[in-house]
Amino acid sequence: MVIQRLALAVGVLSLLGVVGCGAAGQVGASSGPPSATPGAAAAAQASRAGGSGPLAGTVIGVNGSTLTLKEARGGQTITVHLTGSTAVYRQRELSVAEITAGQPIRAVGVEENDALQARQVQIGSGPARGGFAGPTGPRRTPVGNQRGQVGGAVVVGQVDSVSGNTVSVRTADGSLRRVVLVPNVRISTETPARVSDLVPGAAVVVVGPRAGGTITASAVIIGSGESGGA
Repeated sequence: MVIQRLALAVGVLSLLGVVGCGAAGQVGASSGPPSATPGAAAAAQASRAGGSGPLAGTVIGVNGSTLTLKEARGGQTITVHLTGSTAVYRQRELSVAEITAGQPIRAVGVEENDALQARQVQIGSGPARGGFAGPTGPRRTPVGNQRGQVGGAVVVGQVDSVSGNTVSVRTADGSLRRVVLVPNVRISTETPARVSDLVPGAAVVVVGPRAGGTITASAVIIGSGESGGA
């Protein structure tokens, strides 16, 4: 009987010890937030730093195939790597008289009175607004109605006709959209340029994948200034 009682007491004490250790472990685990794994932290940081442009800025340094860029918004210093497939363009301002039938067009503005009141117009299929350059050169953005990156309506298609300050645009579905060029509208196009044209002080827009403070450029547009939402 005495042996049985001793055995029972030892069993109870052992059980209490196990429960106590478990409780202590739970308290320790809840005393602070669980630490993230290095992989999760790196993924979160990469997500915050990632992007694909376009990014506007000013060239402040050139070293071979690497540009140093001061970002227009925020003033951050960005490293831009140029590759053998990087396309370089120069943006040129156009007059209304230079808009002709058959040209690709992308217009950004406000919908009003069954027409797009355009404040920015891109003629051609360059990478800044009408399309993005890739390994085989620039490609056209699909035509139709879109939304600008920072708001505003977008009409994309081909110029069907021009009458005064009104442009008739044929969209992908075959319908016609009326685009009115408001006073002070900005009309531009992009023409091919050379890497040697990328000099300190040049205002540029860079298109390409971004990782932290580095961009591998698929296209660089000289003289673009702010890209806005166009």
